Amino acid sequence: MEKSPIGKQLKEEMSRIKLPEDRQNRILQNCHSRIRTEMEEECMKNVSEPKQNKGGVFSSWKKGMVLALTLAVCCCLTGVTVLAATGKLQGFFKDKTNWTGAVTGTTYEQATEELEVTAGMKEGKFVVSVTLLEPDKPPYSEIEEWELGKFQILDAAGTVMLEDEGSEVQTAENGQIVFLLPAEQLEKGTYRMVITSFVVSKKADQPLPVKGNWVCEFEY
Repeated sequence: MEKSPIGKQLKEEMSRIKLPEDRQNRILQNCHSRIRTEMEEECMKNVSEPKQNKGGVFSSWKKGMVLALTLAVCCCLTGVTVLAATGKLQGFFKDKTNWTGAVTGTTYEQATEELEVTAGMKEGKFVVSVTLLEPDKPPYSEIEEWELGKFQILDAAGTVMLEDEGSEVQTAENGQIVFLLPAEQLEKGTYRMVITSFVVSKKADQPLPVKGNWVCEFEY
């Protein structure tokens, strides 16, 4: 395995993680087996399915990251993962399927640590600010428009004051997106905003949900 490009890449990544050598070796062996299985499944899928563009550029991003996804998925060993050991979780593309198993679109999962989100009142307006921590990485490098997906604003007692209201479409400037939301339902007090998704898009492509878990506490 170590002689292959994938094996060398895995060994280099493992060498940066401070784990006992025997545990590193077990993780590498586990990854080797998982990569082989994933590659075999991908080959069978390509043979059995007609070649067609189902999701525009977002679909092409997903195909271009097959190796990265395989590496992210394969590194599991008795509750210890390479990603957990490095202290950072990486986002990944995932197919959306209907009840028949047919692919209907794509989502981008586990993006919490790739976006910095703040929320609060400013000059009588409720402002949500999003900063791209990896603006040169797909999908962020290709996104043209942003809007809020699912979110809730809760008061100190846990009562939902706003929920799934959406937002106007915004664009990124210098790696930052700013949303303005109505605040008429809010009174003086302490609040918590929980965002579980954004919806991003590029012309001629399907909207791409970017999912994570962002929590912002603020005073009004």
